[in-house]
Amino acid sequence: MSGDITPETLNYFYTYATAVPGMPALYRCLKGNGKRLYTLDPGCEGAGPQEGILGYVAGDAACGAVPLFRLFSGASQEHFYTTSEAERDNAVAMYGYTYEAVACHVWAAP
Repeated sequence: MSGDITPETLNYFYTYATAVPGMPALYRCLKGNGKRLYTLDPGCEGAGPQEGILGYVAGDAACGAVPLFRLFSGASQEHFYTTSEAERDNAVAMYGYTYEAVACHVWAAP
């Protein structure tokens, strides 16, 4: 955990710990409002400084990888990530999040 972040579940998804050819890095970035952004962009999409690499991910469903959905709440100015389509759809319908895209593909187990 870091700062004001309290995860609901630990080990919710997995990445490769070391660089693998053809697998991009997933960066953790600190936005100006103190919230975090996960992105494949080493420049953090201009949102703030890079805090480091979370791991290495797949660009598609290779080797059993699943989509990591990225959503955004304009009200709270925070991003939300999930591998669950049902949770993604519920966040949009019930909590006002906007579905942005598949951030990358990750694994459900090591």
